[in-house]
Amino acid sequence: MSLSVSKWHFDHISVVSNTRAPALAALARLLGLFDGYRPPFAFSGNWFYQEDSPVLHAIHRPDGEEVELNHIAFRSEMPLRVLLQHIQTLQLPYQLARVPEQAIAQVFIRFSDSLLLELDVPDSREGRAIDTTDLIKE
Repeated sequence: MSLSVSKWHFDHISVVSNTRAPALAALARLLGLFDGYRPPFAFSGNWFYQEDSPVLHAIHRPDGEEVELNHIAFRSEMPLRVLLQHIQTLQLPYQLARVPEQAIAQVFIRFSDSLLLELDVPDSREGRAIDTTDLIKE
């Protein structure tokens, strides 16, 4: 499967926020989202769902009031091996993580201070994963 024919679908946006931030609650209400299941990551947060899809991931930062974009995520059925080969061919630095209790590999690529992209693909257990707390905006 080549990258040029692989379909990428929007998966979610991730924000960093205080759990009581009015803007986070307003955003969820505006979009009609409800709080739902979140895998047991090493850091606290909430996943907000639209129907059965967790489209807004909030990472808790106790010392802030703002809601700040952390990353944008897309998903594909592309094999992890193919994605990593393509990223390496493009000479892009990346970090590999895994969703706890789910067969999903997360490949993070930072394009700038304000743009972090997450690419989610089926997890083949190839490569060494990192601790995703390193990717949370301070």
